[in-house]
Amino acid sequence: VCNLTGAYLTGADLSGAKLEGANLSKANLSGSDLTWAYLCRTDLSEANLREANLCKTNLYKANLTGADLCNIKNKIILTFSGGKHFAYFCDGYIDIGCQSMTPQEWLRDYKELATEHEYTERQIECYLAFINMCNNEMNNKETI
Repeated sequence: VCNLTGAYLTGADLSGAKLEGANLSKANLSGSDLTWAYLCRTDLSEANLREANLCKTNLYKANLTGADLCNIKNKIILTFSGGKHFAYFCDGYIDIGCQSMTPQEWLRDYKELATEHEYTERQIECYLAFINMCNNEMNNKETI
């Protein structure tokens, strides 16, 4: 596993990089080219991705908790923090805590998972609203 915690990679050309499972927490990747980068299961918590090019970047199950996603290029990422777990929607998947599923799967299983993880009724309402918003966005091909 590659440990690049806190690395200064501003403007770096990381296009096509294979960094699955790498630790890039608190790394500065602002303005970097991450086109076609493979970042599955990568820890990007608190990383600076401001103005990074994320075209075709694979972020499946990446940890984006606290990441700076301002002005990212070529990728839509919706984020939400409802008091229990950080959540984000990217490339057709919603990640809430350590669970990653499609919006349809979340709509099917949210009650069971919420009970298992001891969500309050109010938290369930908030996360369900986020899941529904993501589902609507996914069904609107013009925005995703």
